[in-house]
Amino acid sequence: MNTSPFGRTIFINLDTGKIDVEILDDQIYRKYIGGYGIGSYILYKLMSSDVDPFSPESFIGFTTGLLTGTLAPCSSRFTVVGKSPVTGMWADSNCGGSFGYEIRRAGIDNIFITGKANSPKYIYIKDDVIQLRSADDIWGLFTSESEKKLKQYFGDEKAKAITIGPAGEKGSLMSSIIHDFGRAAARAGLAAVMGKKMLKGIVIRGTGKVVPNNKDIINETRNNYLKYLKSLDKGPYKILSKWGTAGNLEVNVAVGECGVRNWQHFGIESFPKASKISGDNVTKYQYKKYACINCPIACGGFVRVTEGKYKVEKAHKPEYETLGSFGPMCNNDDIESIIYANELCNQYGADTISVGATVAFALECYEKGILNKQEVDGLELNWGNTDAIITLTEKILKRKGVGKLFADGVKSAAEQIGRGSEKYAIHVCGEEIAYHNPLVLPGWATTYVADPTPGRHTAGTSAVAEAGARKSPNSKLKIPKVERYEYDKKGIVHALWSNYHQTFVCSGLCLFPLNIGEYPLVEFIQGITGWNFNINEAVNSGKRIQTLRQCFNVREGLEPGSLKLPGRLVGNPPAIDGPVKGVQIDYNRLRKDYYHAMGWDESTGIPSYNTIKELELDNLVTKGDLRLK
Repeated sequence: MNTSPFGRTIFINLDTGKIDVEILDDQIYRKYIGGYGIGSYILYKLMSSDVDPFSPESFIGFTTGLLTGTLAPCSSRFTVVGKSPVTGMWADSNCGGSFGYEIRRAGIDNIFITGKANSPKYIYIKDDVIQLRSADDIWGLFTSESEKKLKQYFGDEKAKAITIGPAGEKGSLMSSIIHDFGRAAARAGLAAVMGKKMLKGIVIRGTGKVVPNNKDIINETRNNYLKYLKSLDKGPYKILSKWGTAGNLEVNVAVGECGVRNWQHFGIESFPKASKISGDNVTKYQYKKYACINCPIACGGFVRVTEGKYKVEKAHKPEYETLGSFGPMCNNDDIESIIYANELCNQYGADTISVGATVAFALECYEKGILNKQEVDGLELNWGNTDAIITLTEKILKRKGVGKLFADGVKSAAEQIGRGSEKYAIHVCGEEIAYHNPLVLPGWATTYVADPTPGRHTAGTSAVAEAGARKSPNSKLKIPKVERYEYDKKGIVHALWSNYHQTFVCSGLCLFPLNIGEYPLVEFIQGITGWNFNINEAVNSGKRIQTLRQCFNVREGLEPGSLKLPGRLVGNPPAIDGPVKGVQIDYNRLRKDYYHAMGWDESTGIPSYNTIKELELDNLVTKGDLRLK
C-alpha cells in the first residue's frame, strides 16, 4: 500500500465512535506545510473560542509533516496539537522516535480527536482499519507497561504506540505523552487533555510507504547531505552524536545558560561539580545508542544503573533539559539520582522540565522558610538532598501527600501557598521555563514571551545567531549580523529565524539539523511534492503558521503583549556574581521589535488585518476574531 505525498486526515469522535476520513487539498499543505501548521488550520476552523481544554468539545490532534516517512534524514517527528490547559493558549508538542513514520506508512497524515469516551479507550489503526477499543485493563498502568500491552493486543511487535501514564490520567498539567518507552511529547499539558478524554493511547501499523514526486531529487539530495554531515569533524554534530544533549550541561552551567538553585545563581562557581552530570559521566551508564528512525545523528541512548538505591535496569539517557532540571536547579550533582528521576517521569508520563523546576521551587520555599518541615510531609527539602528530591518527585507524580500541592506546577502551587512564594515561581503564563537563560542570549527572551507557545525553548530563536554558532538558518537568507546585547535589527533577525524555523519543524524535521549545518529543506520539499518551492515561500509559510497560532491566542481573548518574564531572567535585580553579573535586558523592546517585523501590533501582539490579508488568512480569520473594527 503505497501513498502519495499527501495522505488521509482522520477525524474521530469519542462520544459517538464516528470516524470520518478526509483528503485535504494539496494547496492547504503548500500553505501550512504539516505538523502544527496543518494543526492550527484545522483547529482554527473546527474549534470555537472559549472551549475549555478539558471539555468534550476540545480537539487534540496528532500531525505529521511533508517529509515525515520519507528518505529525508532526521524526518521522524510528529506533533501533538490542541489548546493548553496550562496557558489557555495554543499548544503543540513535538516528538521523534518512529510513531510519525508509522502514521505515514498507514497512508495517514493527521488524526484529530474530539469528544470524551465513557470508559478508557485506545485507537487501533492498521492501514485502512481504524477502530476504538477498550483500554480498561491498561488504564492506570505505567507507560512502558501500556506500550507493551498495546503491541501485544495488536499482535505485531512492529506496531508503534503512544500512551499516557498515571500523571496524564489524573489530569496533571505537567503530564506528557510517551512513545518508544521514553520519548516524550511534553510541555503544555496535552497528555492531561488525553486523560480527560479517557484516551489511553494509539497503536498503529502501516505497510505502505510515501512515494515522492521525484525519487532522483530525493536520493541525490539525501546522499549529498549525508556526505556533508560526515565532513563536519567538530561542533554540534559531533557533540550530539557522541553524548547527545547531555554533552552540553557543563558548558551551559559555566556560561550561565543553565541556572542554579531555581535561577538564583549562575556559573560554575555556583555549581562546581557540573562535570559529574555531563558528557562522559552520563554516557558511562549507556549500554546502547539510540537513534530516531532515519536519523544519522543518533543522539539518544539507553542507560542502566546496576546497583545502589537508584538502580534502573533500562532507561533513556537523560537529555540536557532533564539534567539541568534535576541537577543545577536542585543543586544536585548525583547523576544516578537524575537517571532515576528521569525514568520516574517517563513511567508516570510527566515532563521533566516542569517537574524538576517544581521541585526546585519547593526547595527554595523551604530554604526561605515559606514552607516548614511539617508542611512537606517531614521531608528535609535542602538543596542537593537527593533522597528528598526523589521522594518529592514520587509524591508529585503519584499526587499524594504534599505532592498534591505541587502536582500541577509552580504557578498552581504558588497560588495555593501564597506568603510571597509567587516571586520564586519561575514561569511564563504557567509554563515553567527551559534552561536557556536570556541574560546570556537575549533572543531567548523574545521566544519566551512573544512566541504563541510561551516559555518554550524549541520555538525558533535569534539566540542561535547571538551565540555566533550560525549567522543564518539558511545561507540563502540574508540575515543582518547582530551583537548579543545590541538591540538594532533584533526584531528582523528573530522574525526571519522564527519563520524559517516554523516551516522546518512543520515539515516533520528535528530541529537539531537546523542548528548544526546547512540542511536542504527546500530541495527535499521540491522532491517530495513537485512544487516549484523556494526559500522565500518557506519563510512566508512559516510566517503564516506563526501568525495563525497568534490569532488563535488572540481569539481566545488573550493579549499576548502582556506576558511577563520573571525578574531573575532579565536582571531585575542584576546578578551580583557569575558570568551574567550586572547584566540587564529590555525584553519589552525585543518583543516590540519582533512584533513590528511580523506585522503585528507592537503593544498588544495582535496581527494587523493587512498582515492577515497578505498571508491569505482572511478566509479563516475575521476582524472580530482579532477585536479589530
